[in-house]
Amino acid sequence: MNVHSRDCSSCTSKLSLCKLNSSEHTMFIDYLAMENYMDSHMSILRGKLPHPGSEVCRQNREQNKDWDVYCPESITTQQVLFNEYLPAQRVYPDVIILVGSQHETFRRNTRASSRALTWLLDLIDQRVKNTTRVLFLEQTTGNDNLKPNIFQKWTGESRLEAIREDSFKVLSSALKYSSVLYPFYGLASISRDVISWNMDGVHYHNDFYEAMVHLIIGAL
Repeated sequence: MNVHSRDCSSCTSKLSLCKLNSSEHTMFIDYLAMENYMDSHMSILRGKLPHPGSEVCRQNREQNKDWDVYCPESITTQQVLFNEYLPAQRVYPDVIILVGSQHETFRRNTRASSRALTWLLDLIDQRVKNTTRVLFLEQTTGNDNLKPNIFQKWTGESRLEAIREDSFKVLSSALKYSSVLYPFYGLASISRDVISWNMDGVHYHNDFYEAMVHLIIGAL
């Protein structure tokens, strides 16, 4: 596996185990950091180890027959997560919550972001088990007054809103073929109503996220 540095210093993965006092059931919450809809912060390349006819390719071809390729590889972070990591877990997730990336505004224009999201949703539809529900949460509203001036053009709310609108179109098209996707829209307007809770232009106080968790669980 190749791991590269991220722009987001706080985007770190974390696995939590939650157990209710009155129950024997355990809930696993696996937070998987994914900075963009498509990026190469993580990759698994097997075709050059040492050559496409290597034993590594043969073994992975046997393990991943459903890929229907000569030498299975994952050249993006998203492929690593959905092709390699999740299928290897002892328990496959019942629910996957995909959070709309605010990093897209800095890395891609609206058209490029839509193209990357289209690819990601197709990957999810192909690789996620049909017993799993995938919730897509739109990006929250940002507070431009708290963002550095140098980033205003690239990460401002007007640019983010344009990406939200295009993302909605992409999601609407994906719903025609996907059996696992459940768009969860409304966070932009909800967060706009409590913009005073925004701490740095992007992130909110914990009270906001706790309220969102209750809202999402209620929707499920």
